[in-house]
Amino acid sequence: MQYFNSSLLTLARESRELSQSDLSSLSKVPQTLISRFEGGIIQPSEEQASRLADTLQYPVDLFYQEDRIYGFNASVFFHRKRADMPAKILRRIHAVLNLTRMRVDRMLLAGDISPQFELLRMSVEEQGSPEEIARRLRALLHIPMGPIANLTAAVEDAGVIIALHKFGSSRTDAVSEWIPGHQPTILMNSDESIGGDRYRWTLAHELGHLIMHRLPTDSMEEEANRFAAEFLMPEKEIKHQLRNVRLATLAALKSVWKVSMAALLERAKQLRTISPSQYRYMRINLGRLGYLQREPVELDVPIEKPTLISALVTAHIKELQFGLKELAKLLHMREEECAGLYAPDLAPTGLRLVRMA
Repeated sequence: MQYFNSSLLTLARESRELSQSDLSSLSKVPQTLISRFEGGIIQPSEEQASRLADTLQYPVDLFYQEDRIYGFNASVFFHRKRADMPAKILRRIHAVLNLTRMRVDRMLLAGDISPQFELLRMSVEEQGSPEEIARRLRALLHIPMGPIANLTAAVEDAGVIIALHKFGSSRTDAVSEWIPGHQPTILMNSDESIGGDRYRWTLAHELGHLIMHRLPTDSMEEEANRFAAEFLMPEKEIKHQLRNVRLATLAALKSVWKVSMAALLERAKQLRTISPSQYRYMRINLGRLGYLQREPVELDVPIEKPTLISALVTAHIKELQFGLKELAKLLHMREEECAGLYAPDLAPTGLRLVRMA
């Protein structure tokens, strides 16, 4: 008899943003049973499992996989979010991150990715500061001096999986995890409200979490922000450009460093190239012009696109000759959803699929 993985029923339900009551109403399976299924108290019959899978729009064999699921608020997750983020939405986002990890794991059964650089964990206690870790990581990844031309490509070159997902809310920018035995993964919010400068800051912030934080701490958000600031805007290279800055200066520097005017102003404050009164005056001006909510459209930074997952999909289709039906079966998805989420992108990635013997 196949083992029914109760955690995967919960995962599938939360990925569709449904409560047990919602699922019961839609599937006509009593909530009293669904509660017991998810608690691992009893196993559903084949007919019940099939009905639940159809309602959730997953193949029923998803429920019979052995994957370990890392649940809501597990210490492995880090995320930039506001305090008022609805729990139901956050549970969906965490479920999608779990599913992304599972799907990448299955595509890696045929081989492995060969990152150009090996990502290493570094602790603030050992290295002295988040800024020092940022400097060391730039050296490790062979990032040249000055602005990072394509942050997404640099992060993927270190073997980090970057996936895009519409969170349906701007209250959370990303979630990330680095579970031993799996690729470090960052799930980025691809909602239209997220601009290219905010995307890059969030990506650098999450990279800081992956590198520095094995467990949550009270200081981890501040440390990730300090890491991101130094990683994107190294002190030695930008400090002289931030002396006595004006709004016009911030606008010009934004196109060079690909970070927001507000981030550049904060960096000037951190590096003490402007006085506290100058900082307050410029913050007031940014707010008066509406730039704290939306900076000028003409200054928008292009949004970078990750390519590693697309490269894995392309390798299966082009090299391993998978059809859509086979790919969907491998990833435990319905064909329509698989086609929509993982259409192959043939853009070059700098990473390659290495066949295993």
